[in-house]
Amino acid sequence: MKNKPHLQVSSKPSVSTQTIAIYASGALVLAASIFGLIKWNLGPHSPPNGIKEYYFSPLEDNFYENPSNWLPDYPGTKIESGTKIIIQGLAYITHYQLEVLGEIQVSMDGMLFSSDGGILVSSQGKVSNEGELVLKTIDNRGELNNQMSATINVHELTVHTDALTNNLQGATMTINKRLLNQGSFNNYGHCNVQMDFDNQADFNQIRGGALLVNGMEVEMEVEDGI
Repeated sequence: MKNKPHLQVSSKPSVSTQTIAIYASGALVLAASIFGLIKWNLGPHSPPNGIKEYYFSPLEDNFYENPSNWLPDYPGTKIESGTKIIIQGLAYITHYQLEVLGEIQVSMDGMLFSSDGGILVSSQGKVSNEGELVLKTIDNRGELNNQMSATINVHELTVHTDALTNNLQGATMTINKRLLNQGSFNNYGHCNVQMDFDNQADFNQIRGGALLVNGMEVEMEVEDGI
């Protein structure tokens, strides 16, 4: 996903009242600084890039739409521009689509799961997966990155014109029904299309990657990685 200190005790007081007052004042300043830091970390804070961050963790159950599972609060099912959500642990969405105008990041220990729902990535949206995405559909009009040792398992993946999909080295992408690519798809990893592979634009097979369609490896012009 993982000798006790020696204390010397003196019977004579050695700290003046003035010194105590200075220590107390310093302690108040330190406490205020720590409180401000904690408040900033819990957000939704605005780091230097101005992005508001929200964190999912299955604190009460696994349902995405349960506000009790979110810090600092629930961002909703429409991820607005300037907003980033981070999925830690298993998050379950039901029959709806998450609309992404901002960014979704699935952490290495995270999974976004739905048997009936999916993700709609807008033209300015971005999805970065370092864990697992198991969904019915991904409709990508923006940017989709499957990276590290991550896995994506979907029934249908649509990559629209001007959209970018990266299946990076070490990552695995399985499309159980149909992959429709009308944009740019860079395959550095393992891509397995179980049924229909419809490439109408740029599918770039990078050296070291593999494309299987209906269980058969497809030979494509191989490009060297950048």
